[in-house]
Amino acid sequence: MEQQDEHLDAMMDTVRNLHGIAGTMNTELDDQAILLDDMDDLVDRTQSKLTAARNTVNKFLRDQNSSSLR
Repeated sequence: MEQQDEHLDAMMDTVRNLHGIAGTMNTELDDQAILLDDMDDLVDRTQSKLTAARNTVNKFLRDQNSSSLR
């Protein structure tokens, strides 16, 4: 019986340790999710700026082609 108690105590220590690790992992994943959301916002803004710049260049090129045809 004493040996079973020792095994149960060891198992309980392992479960507590795993619980702590799981909590730490959860916190880390929450932090990473926030960082990924921030990165997503930055990528969206950069994409918008690149699209605007590409449109400006395309308009410039069209205007240059139109003026050279005259």
